[in-house]
Amino acid sequence: MNAQAELISRPEILAEDDDWRFVHLPTHPDHFYDVCRYEFDREISAETSGSPHVMSLVEGTSVILETEQGMRRRFNYAETFVVPAAASAYRLINEGEGRAYVVCAFLKPEDERSMSVNVVALDVGGTSVKSALVTDGAVRGDIAQTRIDSQAGADVILGTLAAIVQAHLSATTSLDGVAMGFPGPFEYERERVADSWCGEVRVDLWLQCGRCAAAAPGHA
Repeated sequence: MNAQAELISRPEILAEDDDWRFVHLPTHPDHFYDVCRYEFDREISAETSGSPHVMSLVEGTSVILETEQGMRRRFNYAETFVVPAAASAYRLINEGEGRAYVVCAFLKPEDERSMSVNVVALDVGGTSVKSALVTDGAVRGDIAQTRIDSQAGADVILGTLAAIVQAHLSATTSLDGVAMGFPGPFEYERERVADSWCGEVRVDLWLQCGRCAAAAPGHA
């Protein structure tokens, strides 16, 4: 494999005018998403084309997002925001003096995706875990339910979650990730879940799941 050709994105200007430019930042053919960059002095308009758009202002002071349905919101430098596919069309208005740069990630059209994305989804509750194998956003097979002891230690809980993931490996030849939704320690004064704890659990679980995948036949 030629790493220069395979792994390094080469920007391509797809359209431009005096005060704006639309730049494609190609991803690998195996990736299910694509990336572009909006560069504009005053404003630029775009359509979602059936995909959510995940964007971040990487250069500039702030931009105003206006959707076709009338929603209007300001986003500042380095903030990330999402425009749902159902928004259909939107406009970005530059509030800064210099040119604004917004990076946008979106799903490739289905006929351009060269491979399916397989994820084990876990819905972790206080007494049980619902889980399923999800391929390209669709549930495959039945939704399993496994009891879990929420009062047990971290090693026991993580071991249970890893075993659930391992049980789903027999239904797929590849695993691209694990998606989790679960309650955690709650910071009542700040009215939010403790991010640092959740981050540690995600990392630890991924390491355990990685060991499971490596040990399972046909999952190198």
